[in-house]
Formats: sequence, C-alpha cells, structure tokens
Amino acid sequence: MRNRRRVVERRLSSVQARSAQPVLRLRFREREFALRNGQLRVGRHSGNDLVINQPVVSRHHGVILALGGGYLLVDTSRNGSYVRLQGAAADIHVQAGEYRLVGKGTIRLGRATDAPGNDLLHFDIS
Repeated sequence: MRNRRRVVERRLSSVQARSAQPVLRLRFREREFALRNGQLRVGRHSGNDLVINQPVVSRHHGVILALGGGYLLVDTSRNGSYVRLQGAAADIHVQAGEYRLVGKGTIRLGRATDAPGNDLLHFDIS
C-alpha cells in the first residue's frame, strides 16, 4: 500500500512540474511584480494592484489573468491597451477585449507604446 502511494505521489509531482505555470514578471517604473497565478488589476483607482495615475487610464482599466499555462490581458476600458511584443514593428490595440500575452514586450494603458511618457509596463514571461 505504501509503495502505491509513493508511486502516485511521484506521478502527481511530475505532472505538476510539467504543467507548472510560467512566471510573468512586470516592471513599472521602479516597481516589480511577479505573477504565477491569480490576477493583477490595473487602473487609476487606488483599489487596483497596480495604480497608474494618467488621464487616459480608466479607473478600472483591466486585469492580467493567469490561465492554463499562460497570461491573458483583459481590457475593460474605453481607450484600450496597447501591447508591443519584443521585436514587433507595431502595437496590438486591445479595446474591451482580450489578448494572450507571450514572450517579452511592453504594455501601455490608454495610448500607443511609442507615445512619450514614463508609464510603460515591461513584461517577461518565463
């Protein structure tokens, strides 16, 4: 009986190791966040996990969700969010929708990533 339990425990741990959620690392100015599960709420309101006090950012702009081995940016704003993946020539505009984050890149809430300002979110999934 003990041997069977050990075999089951080993199989479970190997499955958990194979399906481990990669870590999303976000950097905003001098702050850094690491997300492996759950969510990170972003917006202008002080109740968000990450507060970005800019006029183009909605009070509850959106959320980044850890889902099934990846990360989903869910935008609930009027102005949208802009994602630029590392090496890409143009932004992806996400407005009242979802976008699956991959690799490395930048996110800006409410305006294009190449607009002037210091409100870029840098992300890296590994």
